[in-house]
Amino acid sequence: MKTISNPYFILNTIAVKRSGLTKAVVARLNMMCEEMPERMISLLTISYQRTLWGDVRSMKKEGILHQNIKVMNCLYDLDPSKDMSVQKDSHALQAEEEGLVAFQDHSQKENPSYRYFKNGDYVQYKRFDREGRLIFCDKMNEARIRTKRQEYSPDGYLVKEIIYDTGSKHERTHKYFGKDGKCYLSIWLDAKKNWTKCQYFGDENKEFEDMADLYSYWIEKVIAEDENPIIFAEFRDRLYNLPNKNLDDAVLGVHHPNVRKVGFAHSSHFTIPYSDGAPVSGVWNSLYSNLDRFDKMIYLTHGQRESAALLYGDRPSFEVIPHFVKPAQHVQGVKADPNLFILVARIHYKKRVEDGIKAFEKVAAKNPKARLEIYGFGYSDDQENETVSLINDLKLEDNVILKGFAADMSAVYPGAYATLMTSRSEGFGMSMTESLSYGTPVIAYDINFGPRDIIRDGVDGLLVKDGSVEEMSEKIISLMENPELRETLSRNAREVTKRFGYDKFIAEWKTLFRELDESVPKIASLPLESHPHAVLEHMSNQDDAVTIEFKIAGMENIKEVSAYIQEREGTNTLLFSGTGEGVSWKVILDKKSLVSIEKISDVFIRVSDGHYTKNVRAENGKKLEVSFAEGSKKIRVYGTKNGLLSVKPMKAAPVQPEPQAEKTPVREEPKSKETGLLKKLFR
Repeated sequence: MKTISNPYFILNTIAVKRSGLTKAVVARLNMMCEEMPERMISLLTISYQRTLWGDVRSMKKEGILHQNIKVMNCLYDLDPSKDMSVQKDSHALQAEEEGLVAFQDHSQKENPSYRYFKNGDYVQYKRFDREGRLIFCDKMNEARIRTKRQEYSPDGYLVKEIIYDTGSKHERTHKYFGKDGKCYLSIWLDAKKNWTKCQYFGDENKEFEDMADLYSYWIEKVIAEDENPIIFAEFRDRLYNLPNKNLDDAVLGVHHPNVRKVGFAHSSHFTIPYSDGAPVSGVWNSLYSNLDRFDKMIYLTHGQRESAALLYGDRPSFEVIPHFVKPAQHVQGVKADPNLFILVARIHYKKRVEDGIKAFEKVAAKNPKARLEIYGFGYSDDQENETVSLINDLKLEDNVILKGFAADMSAVYPGAYATLMTSRSEGFGMSMTESLSYGTPVIAYDINFGPRDIIRDGVDGLLVKDGSVEEMSEKIISLMENPELRETLSRNAREVTKRFGYDKFIAEWKTLFRELDESVPKIASLPLESHPHAVLEHMSNQDDAVTIEFKIAGMENIKEVSAYIQEREGTNTLLFSGTGEGVSWKVILDKKSLVSIEKISDVFIRVSDGHYTKNVRAENGKKLEVSFAEGSKKIRVYGTKNGLLSVKPMKAAPVQPEPQAEKTPVREEPKSKETGLLKKLFR
């Protein structure tokens, strides 16, 4: 009988105002419901969201979320009484309470709010929504310090209690209540509001040292009755509810005899400065250290797949499936305004919207009618305040407008002359394909990852050197002054719907699911995990290379060995292939590459047996050492105090001139009268 696997996609939250990641996942799920009706599609969310079910109903009603998608939430689903009828606290839900005097808080314009007093003491504070439903009730002590907040669901029952430390005023505990009024989950918080350990009081009483462990436990319960589940790890950010481990850890912790696990890369794996050779972000460690335990790893761009293959070895589990874009609907009466440019991004460090603003200073000086509209939400934080200040400082109030989040961009893209993309890093960049689908060219920084895969430079858009505000402004001005170029780019731009078409997207996902259906799950096929060691045996210094020879212990049937040298604090990573067989291997480190190292670096050995690939530090217990000089630089390959192999660049000692032998001075005898007389006699 043919196996049909059911996918479970995991997000932190879901809402009508969606980030690019959420938007992409929802679009994918909708496609699957339409094109793969034989599969049951589930969306799992793991964070608290008071209005979750109302948001889901709205999204389904508006056609944003397919009717057949099953949405589940960890914190609500763990409630043992979730199937009961709601037990409302009618007394607490009222604006007026017997025995208390209420004063309305007129500073709250949107939601009616009241302060309550008893015998002159301020005892509680309530806030209601516009429909008169209680949102929360704060309890105060005699010093008017909040000790507790009780949050209510839109259905009218107590769902959450926050306990405060009255000294620091920090949140210390979150308690979640079921429909029966009983607490079933208690979460401890640290001083930074991060969720730490938790206690579950349900079908069984359990304590978890990390929230990721609770999420693993819940996911196992969700998929327990499914014969062939597939779980997708869609993000790996460090969040308040995942401050230590991340979603990859939660997925790795799930046990099920037939589960398939899939990692998905929505963002770049590099950290600052995000360019090739930059350090890999620590949030990717769990995934990249356990690639052998994931059945598939999906990238959105060939650029990121190739980068990962270079860093961690190419694997058959690596797949590239870009986001799709459908042909844009023609909007009647909307024509491109030669003076209007747009930038679609939230106001965040990674999006670097300030570069678009800075570039527009020169554009506005050239054309005072030019406008830049920025679409995306802010966080009411320092970044947003600095963005507003920058606009004011550059006197661009009439040229740069912050438009906020727009759920529907269909009337915006066709009216713009071009879309700008100034991000420091991306996983894909859906705003670029969307813009191109409307025939609106894109001017983008050439960053990792996305622009190079999406934009054909000079054909349907323009690529700009990463971080060059000057070049960005020049490209904008050149497009404004050259309508023929803009027309050519616009005409070619619509081809994006063929290059990243819906039909192609469907075919690629169907192929992926078919491969997963027919494969043996990694969880069932992998042998016991190996823990190899690479022990340095010999090191030699040749004219153009340093050769390291080592033995591998702790892994059998070794298929491949290579090495990489990574700076401890920097962006330089060097890769070297290895040769050998059995347990004896060697790697040749060419001196030309070694000389490029600018900071102390560590040597890692990558070992693969065909199932697992492990990266381990090269051990140098013998403290073997070689060094060589190249120009003004000296490279030292040495053993550290901890018995590991490292490389240290140093300044070469200046060449001293050859010392010359000192001449022994001839001692002159003092002249005497006799000597002078004899010379005269024998002349």
